[in-house]
Amino acid sequence: LFIKKQHPERAGQVVFRRSDKEIGPWAERDDDSPRAYRLEYARLVNGIVYPANGFSVTVNSTTGEVTDYSMRWWDTSFPAPAGVIDRARAAALYLEKHPLLLEYVRAFERRPDGPDRPRYFLVYHPTGWPMGVLDAKTGQELDDEGKPVLSRKADFTDIAGHPAAKEIQLLADQGIVSAEDGRFRPNDRVTGGEMLAWLVAAADRDGYRPLAKEDDDRLIERALALGIIAAGEDIGAASPVTRLQAARWLVNSQGFGALARHGEIFNLKVADAAAIGPADRGYVAAALAMGYLTPQPDGRFGPEGGVTRGEAATMLVRALTAK
Repeated sequence: LFIKKQHPERAGQVVFRRSDKEIGPWAERDDDSPRAYRLEYARLVNGIVYPANGFSVTVNSTTGEVTDYSMRWWDTSFPAPAGVIDRARAAALYLEKHPLLLEYVRAFERRPDGPDRPRYFLVYHPTGWPMGVLDAKTGQELDDEGKPVLSRKADFTDIAGHPAAKEIQLLADQGIVSAEDGRFRPNDRVTGGEMLAWLVAAADRDGYRPLAKEDDDRLIERALALGIIAAGEDIGAASPVTRLQAARWLVNSQGFGALARHGEIFNLKVADAAAIGPADRGYVAAALAMGYLTPQPDGRFGPEGGVTRGEAATMLVRALTAK
């Protein structure tokens, strides 16, 4: 009645979704009597729920008085529902991309009188990195911005016989590298944006999602959070990566950045050690010692030298498998 009185033209365009109790602020211990109820109503568009819009009404549990009220109702257009695939087809497409895997998981039971107790469950879990959102007309998996999500697995047509073919396919099978046209281009120079995306995907398997066109800001945000790059660092998203840049990112991605920054404790044994500055000395020494990179045939490190996509794939696999 309150919504109908305040917005008669919209009262018939909502559906009741949920009711939550508001406890306190001075509730007795073990007394869950609510002081109010919060009622949530979601907007209906073409008979379909749009949960981001609607009404929230708080009602005093004693007097029945409305004590708080809010409305969110955007003036926008919505696509017509004509041509949507049915629920069974959507479920089949989803499970085709993310088949259910039977596995054990651990959860913790909270105990007020002692430490949390672990419990183990046998569950079915979707494989891969499911977004849980499909385009209702095409069945295409979408990210949280409505952009198509690329497949995490790829078979490339241009890596047969290449020295890095095994490493490239391994990364593809793990969903770390992908391609829209079926080609990997192993001999092309890897760009900052490409290599950083691979490093983020490898380090943040649950949180990172490959997009049809990567957003540099989002990529940088994740790389910063993971400690792969430094604040304010120019990643050169469209520029070729140097060997020094690759060494720095690889060492950081494996958690050795804090140590590598103490360059004075490292003994760098390459012919051009004098040309490598103090801030980078530890990174180069660590990358060589761990086997991520190797010296050039003439014994130099070659900090400004380029890195191909195939070489970058090999470096990443070495970093991920180093002991």
